[in-house]
Amino acid sequence: MVIILIAQTCSNTSKLVVVNIINVKMLNENQIIIDNDTTNYDRFASTLKKAVVQAKQNHPQNKILLSVPTSGTSKEISDVIMVVTAMNLNWQIKN
Repeated sequence: MVIILIAQTCSNTSKLVVVNIINVKMLNENQIIIDNDTTNYDRFASTLKKAVVQAKQNHPQNKILLSVPTSGTSKEISDVIMVVTAMNLNWQIKN
């Protein structure tokens, strides 16, 4: 019985899933970089959605890593956060 449990534990831990990171960097109120694709504030949502759809097709696990400027208009920053949240992925803010 103990041998079976150890074998199952080893088998479960060997199936680690690597999380794909989608980098989103807000440079200022109107310039945002998604991975290596630069976009503006007006096209941000559609560009991010396209990146997320492509990532989901290629990777089982995805996460958005968001970087926002230390100064800027809070409206644009909160709008960007709302769009990132709407993508239905895990995400975190990076300094």
